[in-house]
Amino acid sequence: MSLPRCNKCGVQMKWGKIFKSLWLGYKPVICEKCNTEHKIAFSSRGVVSFWIVTPMVFFGPFLSNYFNLNIFITILIMISISIFFSFFSPFMVKYNENSK
Repeated sequence: MSLPRCNKCGVQMKWGKIFKSLWLGYKPVICEKCNTEHKIAFSSRGVVSFWIVTPMVFFGPFLSNYFNLNIFITILIMISISIFFSFFSPFMVKYNENSK
């Protein structure tokens, strides 16, 4: 599991740029060395969505029932879980060189 590299020059993309791209609706990432624009692969969109939503849906209600939490606390836990898992999503995406 490592961060993606530029398809043209091989420079590793920065975690922060990828993370920001994912949270801003899968915006393209531009290589800092060769200025090549990379667009997230369609399959990676599904992986990221699954990676963030699935733990939230399973662990949130489980913890709620186990600890007898009210709905507000349960929602806060579910949001926290999704944010935690989103920190690892930049390591799971693949990018394609954007053809212009």
